Amino acid sequence: MFKVCSWCQSKIGWDANLSGESHGICPRCLRKFFPKEYSSIIGKKKHR
Repeated sequence: MFKVCSWCQSKIGWDANLSGESHGICPRCLRKFFPKEYSSIIGKKKHR
């Protein structure tokens, strides 16, 4: 299954166990369009 950014249509991942296409948001678009959420999400990942 391809994961595609709903905002810019770039490929953001692949899951070989599934077929089809799914949508999400890439880190670049998350940062550009949702800066507060980006800081919250990325900050938590870096502190793990």
